[in-house]
Amino acid sequence: MKLTIIHPAVYVLYYFILIILAFLYNDPYYLASFLICISVLIALQGISREFKNVIKFFIHMSILIIILNPLTSHVGTNPIYIMENFFITLEALVYGVLMSLSLLIILLVFSSYNRAVSYQEMLYIFSKIPPHFNGDHNGPALYSHPELPVN
Repeated sequence: MKLTIIHPAVYVLYYFILIILAFLYNDPYYLASFLICISVLIALQGISREFKNVIKFFIHMSILIIILNPLTSHVGTNPIYIMENFFITLEALVYGVLMSLSLLIILLVFSSYNRAVSYQEMLYIFSKIPPHFNGDHNGPALYSHPELPVN
């Protein structure tokens, strides 16, 4: 599903808003529904191989986050494990799970963004000299600079 009619800046704005929303909300229901929506978007884009690669990377990262967060953060009122001055709280453990879920959503948003916007479109958005529209849709470049040769 490659929609080349839409301006690349719209894609950048859309994915930027998705990333901001993933950072702002730590509600488990919101994150679960957001994860389902991003998974459906990835399935519609046809990038299940990238989805599997992100999940393989994410499993190790999430285990690390879920273990390290309760060990470093002792904020909470419900202790799970107490040993002298060291304790692990339920709140720190749940926050580690929510933080790893938020990281998964952000990784999936970036993989979806990578599929939706090509590097040429990113150069089109962030270049100092605005390129001209090529007009020929047969080539790989949608937008080209007048001084650069087009294949």
